[in-house]
Amino acid sequence: MTLEELQEFAHKSRTDGRNYTLYKDRQVILEMCAIAYPRSIVECGFYCGHTTIELLKAGYTVTSVDRYYDEHTQALVSRIQDEYKNFTFIHDEWENVNIPADMCFLDGDIVPESSFDNYSWLVFDGSPNEPVLSDRWKLIYYSPKISSQRLYINKKIELRSN
Repeated sequence: MTLEELQEFAHKSRTDGRNYTLYKDRQVILEMCAIAYPRSIVECGFYCGHTTIELLKAGYTVTSVDRYYDEHTQALVSRIQDEYKNFTFIHDEWENVNIPADMCFLDGDIVPESSFDNYSWLVFDGSPNEPVLSDRWKLIYYSPKISSQRLYINKKIELRSN
């Protein structure tokens, strides 16, 4: 079974009614990575791995954290781990995991802002669950006609690099 077939199968096994990640949204994430140039990315919310695979194909090291993990997700994760050595999956709640990385991609979960203290870059998918960020985060990229995703830089990190 191909990765695409496994993703389709995993998607159909879900009962939450969500749609696939739109292709244009996956492309916007890659554009944001071209701006931020992260070495490693933490993805909160794996779902069926669409964005994960795009990031892995582009050569990024990705750690995905998701609380949802059934037999279909397990098969997909195993297959991706076989093909990409730069991929790790953690089955847990995001709040329980402290993972060092350059960028955090929050895909729909509610996470307190204090969870992002150590990241240089944040990407939010623009969901209703997106937290209100303090003024220490600076919006770098947002193009609402293309995608609801937003890229932020941690101002503490930005000041250190100047």
